[in-house]
Amino acid sequence: MKLFKKVSQHEKVAVIFFLILIVGIFLRTYQFHAWMRFSVDQARDAGIVSAALENKEPLPLLGPKAGTTTFKLGSIYYYFSYISAKLFGNYPDKMAYPSLLSAILAIPLMFFLMKKYFQEKFALAIIAVMSFSYLLVISSRFSSNPVYSNPLMSLKGDFPK
Repeated sequence: MKLFKKVSQHEKVAVIFFLILIVGIFLRTYQFHAWMRFSVDQARDAGIVSAALENKEPLPLLGPKAGTTTFKLGSIYYYFSYISAKLFGNYPDKMAYPSLLSAILAIPLMFFLMKKYFQEKFALAIIAVMSFSYLLVISSRFSSNPVYSNPLMSLKGDFPK
């Protein structure tokens, strides 16, 4: 009840927020499978997750290597990919759903964070830039593990649906 009362007090801001959010979701999900980017690192990680799904190997306790070092990152990326593949199918594009969901959820999270420190108009402007940013939209179409990879230089592939 309190939520509806707050929304009605800030109706204009709420309408603009939801319009920006809807456009941001549309830009990130439109032709997601066809325009998805998948580089060599993510293909390797998809193979690891597929092997775990087929009970050939367990999921690793350590995550992927950090670049060309011997340092290994945490394994949460594998677990997110595993759950997504278990729910939606054992295909590389389905393993990218956690990255897509994170990119979508970042929009309202940024709004509420910015609203805490700045005026609502400024927070709306920031999420508008974030929602329509070309780099952030193509990054959401990139199944990325925590290793820094440039989505502009990754391979584009069509995967079975």
